[in-house]
Amino acid sequence: MKKIFTLIMLLTLHITSVFSQSKMEFDVDFLKADQDGLLKHGSQREGKITTTDKFEYAILNGGYFSIGTSAGYSNHVYDNNCQLSYGHPYSLTSFIKIYNDGKWYSPAEDFEALEYLFKTTDDTLQISFSEPNNFNITLKIFENGSANSIRLLVKVENLSPVTESFNIGLILDPALGKWGDGVAFINDQIISSRNVMYEFTAEDEILIRERNSDLYGIINSIAFDNNSVKQITTSNWRDVAFDDPLNNFPDEIYDLAFEFISQDTMLAPNTEFDFTMDIGLLAPSFGDVFVRADIPTEFSIENNLIFPQDINMFFEVFNSSGNSLNQLKINAAIPNLNNTAQMPSNFQVPANSIGFSELGMSIDEVYEDIVIPIEIECLNNSQITDSFTKNIFIPATPVSDTGLVVTIDSLIQNHPQMGLRFNVTNEESGAFIFNLKQQNIFLYENEERIEDIILMKDTSNGVTDIDIAFVLDVTGSMSDEINQVKLNIIEFADSLEQRGYNYNLGLVTFLDIVENVYDFTSDALEFKTWIEAQHAHGGGDYPENSLDALMAATQLSFRESSNRVVIWITDASYHINNNITSLSVTEVVNAFLSQGITAHCIGNPDEQVNYYEPITIPTGGDYYSINGNFRDILLDISRFQYITDYLVFYNSGLALNEINSLMLDVHYAGLGGSDEIVFQNAEKVSNKFEASSYPNPFNPITNISISKPISANGVIEIFNILGQKVKSIELPKGKTLFQYQWLARSESGNMLGSGVYILNARIYENGELINNNSIKLMLLK
Repeated sequence: MKKIFTLIMLLTLHITSVFSQSKMEFDVDFLKADQDGLLKHGSQREGKITTTDKFEYAILNGGYFSIGTSAGYSNHVYDNNCQLSYGHPYSLTSFIKIYNDGKWYSPAEDFEALEYLFKTTDDTLQISFSEPNNFNITLKIFENGSANSIRLLVKVENLSPVTESFNIGLILDPALGKWGDGVAFINDQIISSRNVMYEFTAEDEILIRERNSDLYGIINSIAFDNNSVKQITTSNWRDVAFDDPLNNFPDEIYDLAFEFISQDTMLAPNTEFDFTMDIGLLAPSFGDVFVRADIPTEFSIENNLIFPQDINMFFEVFNSSGNSLNQLKINAAIPNLNNTAQMPSNFQVPANSIGFSELGMSIDEVYEDIVIPIEIECLNNSQITDSFTKNIFIPATPVSDTGLVVTIDSLIQNHPQMGLRFNVTNEESGAFIFNLKQQNIFLYENEERIEDIILMKDTSNGVTDIDIAFVLDVTGSMSDEINQVKLNIIEFADSLEQRGYNYNLGLVTFLDIVENVYDFTSDALEFKTWIEAQHAHGGGDYPENSLDALMAATQLSFRESSNRVVIWITDASYHINNNITSLSVTEVVNAFLSQGITAHCIGNPDEQVNYYEPITIPTGGDYYSINGNFRDILLDISRFQYITDYLVFYNSGLALNEINSLMLDVHYAGLGGSDEIVFQNAEKVSNKFEASSYPNPFNPITNISISKPISANGVIEIFNILGQKVKSIELPKGKTLFQYQWLARSESGNMLGSGVYILNARIYENGELINNNSIKLMLLK
């Protein structure tokens, strides 16, 4: 049974910085052809696709092609409706190119502007296009005399009045299975790094496996007519697709692609030659349990941060064992980075069925470009049922020793346990850095690196000012989400108040334009009236104007001392630097960073990676699925600690009674900075008073720490909100650091209720009061 379909769309291929974009941008989706991005307004593109008993293949004008299976080789569902090349059924990653008169002609630069003609017959797809007085090109795909093989034929005719030299090039981007790539074998030797082969005969064999394991999945063969190939390059796709000497592509293969170049051929006027490639299906190897995984192949650097920093890996598990698998678990590991991830609970897949699961993992910064394997294990009752590895590319994060201001606020001592309280700001913007991780911290004690550290936020300051702006898409598809904000905003505000936040709420609404801007109010009921005035309307063209709306939010009246948050709610992608908005993502992110604003997004999962996370990740925010429970999402956001200070703890190896130094070095987003503190005799040289409590808010235990001069004494008193004293603790002389674990009990031993408490510490030296300080404690149950 053979079917041929035609689809037409508007788009243009615009090549930008190679490593700053996702390869998904080259995967043509006719259903979303009106989106902005790499594939956007431009010349008409037409595609045709045909289906045979085993194969499905497609051609786009310009000389792009893609290949997949319909029924595949076996009777098993595992190889039905699978990709054999990336992005099938329509993609811009496999294509033809022509060498003539000292120049390579390729789709993006040359063929798209040419007149073209499609021709389809039975199982054959064909496209022809010409450059007048130069050449005529034909690309044809058809069954090759066997249901298990197809042939790609490229024919060139010389239209010039003189004899000229020609070569034909084929770029093939394998992606076997689902979310797959491929592993190349030439004459039974695995090709794991860039390889160029200059001699290839009919006796040579090229195989492409779905993965490099005993259960290798789908397998293809590649064959050519004898002595027709001049050169075969096996490398990464960006290497063969963008033959650019200015780009330093890794040699190790993580995204397999081939470049096949024909022998040099001299053509007299009005003569032609062709170059053919046969792609065959061979017997696959699946086993009783077979796992496919959707894992990013390559990462990028966005705003000097690894992107994405956190990934969700999706798994498809085929169970043909005849038995139900009830204790399945999938583990992932990147041994080179000591990264691991394990599913917290088991899942099951019935006999002869397909199951799905997912697993999250964080990706650490690295400081040199690396290609490393990620290892996947599927276990049932702790027994491995399937395993494989997949290479991923992580680019180097830029490194600098300047750009950050690191400020050590105080030293916390309880030898051998030591700690520092510190904060970090961007030197240029003054914005606090909210989302440091342990790998960003380098601690040195008398110039010796301390590897074993614990990093946490300092929650000792109690009530915190926070300004929150909702940026709300009000197009026609957003009525449910608008209603959910109406229903849950009061509980959201109450949750902020219970956690000690002094909040302001603002609102920006948008479609293709910014429609309404409401500056901050501290009255949640007034804010609710603004939300109730909104109704879903307009839209219909999918991308909306999020960037102008987000920029409008940066112009609200944020308080100088406040923590600043945007909650951005949309179900669409957004316009970028076009006739709707002049803004770019970089401009918006820079505006957020310069004002210390954190962006959280509640959005469409389809747009998470390409549209939302380029804004949430650099600003320290999080993404939430718009399909989730809105109440839970808003309450989760309300629990975030927007705290500027950090605590780092470690066990000291220093001797007492000596002058020692601690240096704190911080690297983040390509910037760096450091600060140093000198101390003596287990006592900080400075006699500065310090009081802290962590965690805070707490339930029911908090750890109180008081730093004071060694000769001073004092008293800690804790009061409820009515001013009634509930606890008193003496501070003796002879200690610089006093620590006390409070169990939220009164002097009489009774458990105290939720609420705000005031801790007052008074310090005396020689009978004279030298310090009287208070902090707020939040007991939450």
